Amino acid sequence: MSQCLKRVESKQSGREFVTAHIVSLAGVAFAVAALTTLLVAVLR
Repeated sequence: MSQCLKRVESKQSGREFVTAHIVSLAGVAFAVAALTTLLVAVLR
């Protein structure tokens, strides 16, 4: 927790943290969409 707070203190590293978080979320969403598509294709 303390490391996260230290990162938030400076704006630049805070932006980098947010960007990395958004990228990771996008990657997870893409993986979920791909798995869902594969499941639908298999079920059909």
